[in-house]
This record gives sequence, C-alpha cells and structure tokens, in this order.
Amino acid sequence: MVCWGLVEKAMQNAQARLQNSTIRLDDMWAQLAVVRKEDGEPGSLYPADLQMYLKYDVEKVQSLLKEYGLDYQEGESKEALCKRFLQYIGVKVDFEMIDV
Repeated sequence: MVCWGLVEKAMQNAQARLQNSTIRLDDMWAQLAVVRKEDGEPGSLYPADLQMYLKYDVEKVQSLLKEYGLDYQEGESKEALCKRFLQYIGVKVDFEMIDV
C-alpha cells in the first residue's frame, strides 16, 4: 500500500528543488522554495533567500543540516557546510561562497 503523504511530500520536494535550481548567486533575494524534512514539515531554520542563508554562522548551518538529517564532519568549513545544504535543496553551487 502506498502512503500518499510520502508521495505528495516527495513531489513537493522535487518541485521545490527544480525551482531552486534556477537561482543564481546574483539573485540573492530570490525566495528559496521550501524543501520539507522527513516529517513533511519545513525546517525551523530554513532560510527565505540566499542573502539570509549566507549570514548564518557555522553553528546555525550545522543545526540546519542536523534538522534535515544531513551528515557533516566537525571542523568542516562554513563554505563546505553551506554548499552541502544548497546542493540538497537544489541550488547549483558552482560558485565561490561569499560572506555578506
């Protein structure tokens, strides 16, 4: 038996990732489409846009990764952590991260 809630969440996340894949670095204020966690809810730390996200400190990025069940190593750079989450939500990360 298929759980339609899981299918619906997967479809919503696929659509959000597709939308996020169009965001570029020079479009810092573009709203990020929400990718939902395993429980179907948006993360409490989910950023509204890249501008907001790039202002997160390392601890906040780690908390966001943890909230989404994404692994990271202690001591990883902020850039590596940020890129991991951006890849997860569909944003192309073929750019150097900049602090704002």
